[in-house]
Amino acid sequence: MLKTPANVTKEDARRVNEALDDKIRKVRAFPGFLGGLLDNVRVLRALLRDKSFKIDWTHKAQIIACLLYFISPIDLIPDIIIGVGFVDDAFVVGYGMKVLGDIVADYKRFRAARGAGAPPGDGVVDVPAREVQVRELPS
Repeated sequence: MLKTPANVTKEDARRVNEALDDKIRKVRAFPGFLGGLLDNVRVLRALLRDKSFKIDWTHKAQIIACLLYFISPIDLIPDIIIGVGFVDDAFVVGYGMKVLGDIVADYKRFRAARGAGAPPGDGVVDVPAREVQVRELPS
């Protein structure tokens, strides 16, 4: 069943936490636009794991739903199709970053105020505080 923020559970959060690093290692083996996908995934992971930054359950559920799709072996375009298998993952995660843009920008300001710098994810949130860079898929 496709998870939406409305039906995400704490068990789903545990599944994401357990499987995310392995999926990141698998995706890292592919070149190209996937670097942007991984940057966005790392930012969403940091938002979930950083206990000092408080976000409500609705936003956590949105992050978990995006990451569940990312880690799922069953999705619109199977990941084993070389060259296009991660396009749908990139779209879902990119859409999640767009929806969560204000939260990501708040997190960037929060980390800067603590002297922690930008969250992991290279340049994804290393932009002026009111802007969020969402990586676009190549045309």
